Amino acid sequence: MKNIFKNKKVILIMVIVIIVIIVFTLNYFFKLTISKTREEAINNFIEKLPPVQLGNLEDGLKQAEEIKKQNIKEGIPKGEESLAEEGYFKKAINIVWSGKIGGEMGCSSSGCEAYWVELIPQIDKYQEIYLWPLKDGELETDDNIIIYGSWTGITCGYWSVFGQCIPEVVPQKIEKMDVK
Repeated sequence: MKNIFKNKKVILIMVIVIIVIIVFTLNYFFKLTISKTREEAINNFIEKLPPVQLGNLEDGLKQAEEIKKQNIKEGIPKGEESLAEEGYFKKAINIVWSGKIGGEMGCSSSGCEAYWVELIPQIDKYQEIYLWPLKDGELETDDNIIIYGSWTGITCGYWSVFGQCIPEVVPQKIEKMDVK
């Protein structure tokens, strides 16, 4: 046994193996800690969100249904019945909603003026909203935000993207939430 430790190469290899084992063990431990910390941060983010203003939500859903009924009454072209929800509310609904920026919309050569937002938590049948007008570059994809604004109606302009009509929201104030 003494002869094994006299060989410097063997000792060096053993030290390297021990260091590698320690590094992999620490790396595994920190990955678990980081993912757990991220999950906790997301849960804390959701817990700190202002409550959805349900009275306003009900008013908006009623107005959306009225628009749909009126559009159907006026006649919707055959095959476009799913677009009957599109229209502006008679009275905008003040909202406080939270979500995550999904991407830019309404883009041209001069930039983008709108974003689509994945609502957190989802609201009734709506998982996304159309948020505009905004300055190009004001927000980035995956930003977690709280939106204080006006729900002005329902747009079906992006039916091919979302497979449904979605709320159109004009922001008065947007707060970015830091979730790491």
